[in-house]
Amino acid sequence: MVGVASIVGLGIMILSVIASRFIGAKISNTGREKGKLTGQRTTLLSEVINGAKAIKFFAWESEFIRKIQSVRILEQNAIR
Repeated sequence: MVGVASIVGLGIMILSVIASRFIGAKISNTGREKGKLTGQRTTLLSEVINGAKAIKFFAWESEFIRKIQSVRILEQNAIR
């Protein structure tokens, strides 16, 4: 009685399981990559805060700002 409808329903269930697994893996990889980039940015900011006196003394502000912004851009690209 339910022959074709049950086969179509089973096919849709299998496709949805495969799709959810693929999407979950993609989200996991993105989160892991974002975490690494966030760690880099946090480390860089810690260095800036700890070495603020030397950075000011040698006028390296623009160089550190450029480094922080480049890591942040990579992080934003990973989120997208």
